Amino acid sequence: MDTKAKKNIILWSKRAITLLFVGVWLAIIIKIAGLEADFNQQATYCIFSTMIIFGVLIAIYQFIEGYEKDLDEN
Repeated sequence: MDTKAKKNIILWSKRAITLLFVGVWLAIIIKIAGLEADFNQQATYCIFSTMIIFGVLIAIYQFIEGYEKDLDEN
Protein backbone atom coordinates (compact mmCIF):
# COMPACT_ATOMS: atom_id res chain seq x y z
CA MET A 1 0.00 0.00 0.00
CA ASP A 2 1.41 3.40 -0.90
CA THR A 3 1.91 6.33 1.46
CA LYS A 4 -1.02 8.34 0.12
CA ALA A 5 -3.44 5.48 0.76
CA LYS A 6 -2.08 5.00 4.28
CA LYS A 7 -2.50 8.71 5.01
CA ASN A 8 -6.06 8.54 3.74
CA ILE A 9 -6.78 5.57 6.03
CA ILE A 10 -5.26 7.48 8.97
CA LEU A 11 -7.39 10.53 8.22
CA TRP A 12 -10.60 8.52 8.02
CA SER A 13 -9.74 6.49 11.11
CA LYS A 14 -9.31 9.74 13.07
CA ARG A 15 -12.71 10.92 11.86
CA ALA A 16 -14.40 7.62 12.71
CA ILE A 17 -12.82 7.41 16.15
CA THR A 18 -13.81 11.00 16.89
CA LEU A 19 -17.39 10.37 15.81
CA LEU A 20 -17.53 7.22 17.95
CA PHE A 21 -16.16 8.91 21.06
CA VAL A 22 -18.36 12.00 20.73
CA GLY A 23 -21.38 9.71 20.33
CA VAL A 24 -20.43 7.74 23.45
CA TRP A 25 -19.83 10.99 25.32
CA LEU A 26 -23.26 12.35 24.33
CA ALA A 27 -24.94 9.10 25.34
CA ILE A 28 -23.24 9.24 28.75
CA ILE A 29 -24.20 12.91 29.25
CA ILE A 30 -27.83 12.12 28.39
CA LYS A 31 -27.76 9.17 30.81
CA ILE A 32 -26.31 11.40 33.55
CA ALA A 33 -28.96 14.06 32.92
CA GLY A 34 -31.64 11.43 33.60
CA LEU A 35 -30.26 10.54 37.03
CA GLU A 36 -32.30 11.33 40.10
CA ALA A 37 -29.52 13.42 41.60
CA ASP A 38 -28.98 17.07 42.32
CA PHE A 39 -27.15 19.29 39.84
CA ASN A 40 -23.87 19.30 41.78
CA GLN A 41 -23.63 15.52 41.65
CA GLN A 42 -24.57 15.45 37.96
CA ALA A 43 -21.95 18.09 37.21
CA THR A 44 -19.29 15.98 38.91
CA TYR A 45 -20.22 12.95 36.81
CA CYS A 46 -20.26 15.05 33.64
CA ILE A 47 -16.84 16.53 34.30
CA PHE A 48 -15.32 13.15 35.18
CA SER A 49 -16.76 11.38 32.15
CA THR A 50 -15.71 14.23 29.85
CA MET A 51 -12.15 14.13 31.16
CA ILE A 52 -11.89 10.36 30.79
CA ILE A 53 -13.44 10.13 27.32
CA PHE A 54 -11.49 13.01 25.79
CA GLY A 55 -8.30 11.91 27.57
CA VAL A 56 -8.58 8.53 25.90
CA LEU A 57 -9.38 10.21 22.58
CA ILE A 58 -6.28 12.39 22.86
CA ALA A 59 -4.14 9.35 23.68
CA ILE A 60 -5.44 7.53 20.61
CA TYR A 61 -4.77 10.63 18.47
CA GLN A 62 -1.21 10.82 19.80
CA PHE A 63 -0.67 7.16 18.92
CA ILE A 64 -2.06 7.61 15.41
CA GLU A 65 -0.06 10.80 14.84
CA GLY A 66 3.10 9.02 15.99
CA TYR A 67 2.45 6.37 13.37
CA GLU A 68 1.75 9.10 10.82
CA LYS A 69 5.02 10.84 11.68
CA ASP A 70 6.91 7.56 11.18
CA LEU A 71 5.18 7.23 7.85
CA ASP A 72 6.37 10.71 6.81
CA GLU A 73 9.97 9.97 7.79
CA ASN A 74 10.19 6.89 5.56
